[in-house]
Amino acid sequence: MNERVLLVDDDIDIISAFSRNLRNEFKITTATSAYEAFDIINNSQPFAVIISDYKMPKMNGVEFLSTIKSLHPDTVRVILTGYADLDASIKAINDGFVFRFLTKPIETSMLINTIKDCLEQHRLITAEKELLDQTLRGTIKLLIDILTAINPKMFKLATMMRGTARDIANQLNLKNTWEIEISALLSHIGCISIPDDILERFFENKELSQEEISLLNLHPIHGYNFLKNIPRLKNIAESIKYQFYNYDGSNAQELEVKGDKIPLISRILKVVYDFNNLLQQGFDNA
Repeated sequence: MNERVLLVDDDIDIISAFSRNLRNEFKITTATSAYEAFDIINNSQPFAVIISDYKMPKMNGVEFLSTIKSLHPDTVRVILTGYADLDASIKAINDGFVFRFLTKPIETSMLINTIKDCLEQHRLITAEKELLDQTLRGTIKLLIDILTAINPKMFKLATMMRGTARDIANQLNLKNTWEIEISALLSHIGCISIPDDILERFFENKELSQEEISLLNLHPIHGYNFLKNIPRLKNIAESIKYQFYNYDGSNAQELEVKGDKIPLISRILKVVYDFNNLLQQGFDNA
């Protein structure tokens, strides 16, 4: 469990007193300015709790902790302030920058109890996140297992698309490539609603009726409906929904969704799918 605590205050005497009084209770690190704190944070593991004085030169505590929120949202943040700064501290709480605010002077026992509360809050945040991650991984595995069991050829196509999509994402230096890879793997999950005989004839390049082609073309919508209510898969669901949309909007069912309004992952899936079709038609990929 992460129990690392960072104390930030430009008053060296206060920092020294805090460190002396708390070092037997917690893993304490100290800094005398926001910029020194950033250097420490950038060169160490994340902190569970950061307590910052409000009045500091160059960057005050609210500005500092608001930046920490964007960089390390799981870190529990506390403002240490004088009475004259209560309005700013209350605003910081309302804006979600801090978990608590403390007023100077503060008794050691109160500070210890506050840090314990913060560590417990951090434990709850990380435990919930770990549970969600485990649930998400289990859900994705189940969906892929279903896809494989229903039609191994469909899973083979999805695996190929995943590799190509990952290569494109790396070339574009994109972040969150896990969303791109999972979108590719689940891009045909909506096909589980399509009769097996239609899927078999599709993969064998046999002739399909116009009605059957229309049914196949609806699988992104079915995939979207399967995934849209699963936590953390909303972006993936949206990407799958629009994966066949042309950039110019010429085949868009939702006319306003074209060009850059098409999710980037959808555009990648479209390129990957079209590329695979060219390979299936015998075009050289060299």
